Amino acid sequence: MIDLNAMKRPVIVKKPSGTIAVADNMSLLQRKFYDAFLFIAKQSLSKDNSKIQFKTDLKALKSFFGLEKDKNNMQYNRIIDALMKTIIEYNVLGKDKIVKGKFSALPWTEIIKDIKTKTTIVKFELPTPVRESMLRKDGMYANISLVVVSGLRSKYSIILYELCKDYERVQIPLMPIEKFRNIFGLYRIGKDGKREEKYGKTADLRMKVLDVAVKELNKNKNIDFKVSYELFKTGTKYTSIKFHIKPKPKASLSFQTSPQIQSVSYQDNSVSALIDLIPAEHITAAIKKMIIKSAKEKGMEYVQRNIQYTINSRPANFAAYLSTALKENYGEKSESKLIFEAKAKEEKVKDIAEENKKKEKYEKYKKQYEELSDEKIESLIYKVAVHSHLIRKQIKNGITAELRENSIVKARIISEMIKNGNAKSGSDKNKKAADDQEIRNQKKLDEALGKL
Repeated sequence: MIDLNAMKRPVIVKKPSGTIAVADNMSLLQRKFYDAFLFIAKQSLSKDNSKIQFKTDLKALKSFFGLEKDKNNMQYNRIIDALMKTIIEYNVLGKDKIVKGKFSALPWTEIIKDIKTKTTIVKFELPTPVRESMLRKDGMYANISLVVVSGLRSKYSIILYELCKDYERVQIPLMPIEKFRNIFGLYRIGKDGKREEKYGKTADLRMKVLDVAVKELNKNKNIDFKVSYELFKTGTKYTSIKFHIKPKPKASLSFQTSPQIQSVSYQDNSVSALIDLIPAEHITAAIKKMIIKSAKEKGMEYVQRNIQYTINSRPANFAAYLSTALKENYGEKSESKLIFEAKAKEEKVKDIAEENKKKEKYEKYKKQYEELSDEKIESLIYKVAVHSHLIRKQIKNGITAELRENSIVKARIISEMIKNGNAKSGSDKNKKAADDQEIRNQKKLDEALGKL
């Protein structure tokens, strides 16, 4: 039976990505307990990968989260029962390829009283996709500190913290407001059974959800990043949100040169936190020594990103690959490549949007052109003739129907209409400048026609 309090800190749960961006309405304590259950299951599976059922001591669980003074176990029984009844939509952002779909947080639970030890034992099972994800070495996961989760006072802070950890090496994607509301559980079921939005006003959303979570995370000394957000409008309505994360300034670190890492005093950003990132089967005295040396010389963030890069690369010789990654800084190179690719993709999206905008504008003015009178079309043909020797030659003896239907002439007239349309949206000063240019153009045209 796994006892959280007996674990060497920091207590890191490798939480599958699909269990982070989820649509649910779990409470603060339900979220904390659920993370603890994932950690307990992972620890048990590392010893016996055939396990289906897991168990822990309720008293130890309460103690870890600072709830030991509360003697009323009934409410915690209800929290665990609620997890069994809570249907979650997993993998809302589509990042995980294994954990996806809708199913309960805990398919089965049992709470029993051990008469001999006078303790309350919690037994539980995980959903099959979650359990399978924890067994796979190539699964997508985030390193979530249960010590950090334990200390957070808002469920929105926990959601945002885990989301940031899940995307700490890449940008958190721009989210439609509806997806954001689903992930943050910003709805309730009304008496009529219909879903209602919580904090429907943007001011309430900022004050009671976003600002609360951002402030709590940014003040937490155990969190090594800062988070901010932007809300984006379409018209007059906010339709999407983007979270940004950046590293906090490097804190002073305590290093221990002894290979006995277990004796390092706990800090969430200490060397022991880096050791916990390494898969258990690869931890050796040589790797511990390598990490201590690199962290002292290069800093925590440098080592962390190269460890993560090595894990993601799944090399045949983990130690040798990690050694090279730390020397060559593979992690930063990979990160730079990701940033470059993200920027290139963003520029491509902008170019496509700009091109579509131009096409829409052209189609709009093309339709207007088709509705113009013959007199107006003739006036515009004379106008564009100023810049086209070909058109000037054709209109010397008058404007023909063939000239009106000429595709080049049409395109030039529509371009002129677009230019004039933009000028009309400018200031009076711009309009006067356009009128003066019109007079100069007409004078040029008269001179050019006289020379032909």
